[in-house]
Amino acid sequence: MTFNVTDGELEITKLAITVTIVGANNTTDYDAVEHTVTGYTATASSDLYDVDNDVDFTGEAEAKRTTVGTTQMELSDEQFTNTNDNFDVTFAVTDGYQTVNPINVTVTIIGHKNTTTYDGEEHSVEGYDVEFSNTLYLTSSRIRMRTSPP
Repeated sequence: MTFNVTDGELEITKLAITVTIVGANNTTDYDAVEHTVTGYTATASSDLYDVDNDVDFTGEAEAKRTTVGTTQMELSDEQFTNTNDNFDVTFAVTDGYQTVNPINVTVTIIGHKNTTTYDGEEHSVEGYDVEFSNTLYLTSSRIRMRTSPP
């Protein structure tokens, strides 16, 4: 009697998944205070993957801004690493940001007045008063008056 035996085998291949990283973001109106946003959320395309334990992050998920504009966190897929050999992971990263919006300020300029009765002499009036609807707007750095027409 002859036996021809062929061993069986089981091959388990890595599961291809996508881990989606979304940086936190914040938008606020200008108030002369530094604003900071930190962190990100991570979700996997498979429930078998544990993003809390199977992803390493090297970098800083933070954006700070005081003045009007937007600062990005500068997150990238190169900062994220899969630590679970059962998965072939692609990282899809959306950067986070901190935005500071301009505020509306009303500047009221009131020229000085003088009233006099005609007496044949030259008379003049000088100066003006300035009022702001928001105290964050500084007189010395924002207003330049023209002394003659353009």
